[in-house]
Amino acid sequence: QFAPEYPPERDFIDFAHAMIAHGADIIHGHSAHNFQGIEVYNHKLILYDTGDFVDDYRVDPVLKNDHSFFFKVGVSKRRIEKLVLIPVLISNDPVNLAIGEDYKWCIQRMQYLSAKFGTKVSDKGEVLLF
Repeated sequence: QFAPEYPPERDFIDFAHAMIAHGADIIHGHSAHNFQGIEVYNHKLILYDTGDFVDDYRVDPVLKNDHSFFFKVGVSKRRIEKLVLIPVLISNDPVNLAIGEDYKWCIQRMQYLSAKFGTKVSDKGEVLLF
């Protein structure tokens, strides 16, 4: 259904789990230039890769590395309250809100990638934390 995946390596998954076990609340992964899935692990957030937000690289039409998210995290003193994904599209460097098919593609791909970690993402981009 989607382009080839580049999921996080097992070593990185283990490292993220270890960081959570040692007190981290949110892991914000980056560098693959394509967003990867989200895992809610022990009530904490692991964003395995957040994709590009400022893109000066070549856009791959299959991988759609010009599609990404603004990650809006709501927290209280005690815990992470919510995560909302706002799909964006990078076009000639500026970041714009994704609309129409671009919005739908971003959400559906994140739903697909995150489901592998047992994480559910609503069609409105709300990540079900608990």
